[in-house]
Amino acid sequence: MKFKKLLKAYFIIVSILAHCILIVMVVYFVSEKVTSNWRWPIIKHWVLGDTDKSNIYSLGFNGLKSLPKGRWLKIHQQQPNDSIYFTRQSHAGSSFDQSRSELLIFGSNTHAENWNNSVYTFNMETLRWSETYPPDAPETYTVSLDGFPVAGVGKNHPWAMHTFGALAYDALHDNLVVASYPGHMEPSKYGQSLAVTWKKIKQHPTWLYDSGTKKWQAYTGKSKAFFPYSIAYDSDRGVVVGFRPDGIFEWGGSIQGWKKVGDKVYSEWHTNVVYDSVNQVFILFGGNKMTNNIYTYQTGNKVTQKMPTIGQRPPPGVSVPLAFHKKLGKVVALIDVEGYAQTWLYDYAFDKWERVEGADFPYQIGMNYSMEYDQRHNVLVLVSSPKYEETAVWSLHL
Repeated sequence: MKFKKLLKAYFIIVSILAHCILIVMVVYFVSEKVTSNWRWPIIKHWVLGDTDKSNIYSLGFNGLKSLPKGRWLKIHQQQPNDSIYFTRQSHAGSSFDQSRSELLIFGSNTHAENWNNSVYTFNMETLRWSETYPPDAPETYTVSLDGFPVAGVGKNHPWAMHTFGALAYDALHDNLVVASYPGHMEPSKYGQSLAVTWKKIKQHPTWLYDSGTKKWQAYTGKSKAFFPYSIAYDSDRGVVVGFRPDGIFEWGGSIQGWKKVGDKVYSEWHTNVVYDSVNQVFILFGGNKMTNNIYTYQTGNKVTQKMPTIGQRPPPGVSVPLAFHKKLGKVVALIDVEGYAQTWLYDYAFDKWERVEGADFPYQIGMNYSMEYDQRHNVLVLVSSPKYEETAVWSLHL
C-alpha cells in the first residue's frame, strides 16, 4: 500500500515537471517567434518607449570645464523625492539667459491632460532646477478684464500651452518672450472643460517673463502667435524675429510691439530657428514635410532663402533641436535615426554639413525644443528623457 502511494506520488511529480518543461518550451518557442519578428521592436517601443541606462557623469574640480570633448554626457537627473520634480514636456520650448547662465523652460503637452504652466530654470553653475511657482490648478483658469486668458489665484500667469520654438530670451529687455497661445485648449480640440471660458477670450497676448522679478506681464498691444512655428533673438540688433508661413515679424519690446517685415516663409510647421551671430543670419531647419533643407533669413530680405547645400546632408527631421555654437560659429542639430540620434554641425559660410562622429545620443529624443548653448561654459545643454523616466539634463563639449 505504501509502495503504491509512493509510485502515485512519483508519477504526479514527474507529470508536473513534464508539464512545466513543456510550458517553458512553448513559451520559449513562441517568444522566439515573437521577438524575432520585425514588428516586435515597434511594439516594444510603443509600449515601453526608449530606455536610458546612462549614469550621471561625475564632474571634476573644474566643473563643466572638465567635460571631455565630443560626447553627450548626463550631468543631472531628477529623482522622485527631489524638491523640484516634473515630467519633461515634449511640447515645451526653451531659451537661455546668458547673463545668469540659466536654461529656461516653459510649455505644456496640454491635450486636456497636463496643466503645467510654471517656468523651470536650470542653473549651469549649481546644476540645480528651480520652479517659479507651483503649476496653477485648472479651476483658476479664467479671462481677465482685458479679455486675456489668465491663470492662478492672482490671475497673473499664462495658461498652460504648447510653445515649441515660440520662445526666445530677449537680452536687451532681460525677459523671456513667449509668443504662443493655448490652441490645444480650444473646446474643439481636446475636451469641453473650458468651453464657456474660451468664448470670453478676446485676444491671446504675447507673454513676457522677467527673470529678475519672477513675474509675468501680458503685452496689451496687438500680438502675433507663432505656434507651431518659431522665433529667435537677434543679438546684434536686440530684437526677436518670428517666422510664420504668412510672414516675418519683429518684436522690439513692449513699447514697439510686433511689426511685419517680410512676406513669406517656407510653408511647414514644427519648425525651429536660431540666430547665427557670426554671419548675422537666421538659420531655419526641420518641419512636418520631413526634408533636410536649410532656409535662411537676413535683415532686410522679404522672404526666406533655400540654401543649395551641395554635398552630404543629415537625415530629415521634424521638431529638431537647434542651437548656435558661437565659438565654433556653427549651428548644432540633433537628429533622430533608428534607435538613437546623431549630432550634426551646419556651417553657413560654406553651406556645409558635417556629422560629429562619436557624439551620438544614446536614444531617440523625439520632439524636443530644449537644446541651448551656454556661452560662459562653452557647452551645449539639452533637457531630455525617455517616456516614463525622470527628466535629465545632458551636456556636450565641442
